[in-house]
Amino acid sequence: MTDFVHYDGELFRINEEVNGIEYSANEGRTWTIRYFGNSIGRFIQLAKFGDRLLVCTTQGVFQSTTRARNWTPLYTGKLIGAFESLKEIGKKLVAKTSKGMFYSNDGGKLWMPML
Repeated sequence: MTDFVHYDGELFRINEEVNGIEYSANEGRTWTIRYFGNSIGRFIQLAKFGDRLLVCTTQGVFQSTTRARNWTPLYTGKLIGAFESLKEIGKKLVAKTSKGMFYSNDGGKLWMPML
């Protein structure tokens, strides 16, 4: 199942076949690749957080303020395990990883275990 994220007037999704981020300006009737590449890992899940798009990948968590044209690293450490999902809950980010559930109060730079 593909998750869709509304962001800045567009709809975004991951295209797993090409490991790319696609966008639609017409609510999903047509899709165009916006970002393509393996330099930041295999895309796992997109999320909107404030004025940024976030993506968790096999290499960590990355952010975009350019509507998915460019990505910069937020967290690429291995201490909390491999990311499996990412979601915004209130003012926190919550991630499921291979080592359990973690949360971030600073937008994805530092992660703490959920107790």
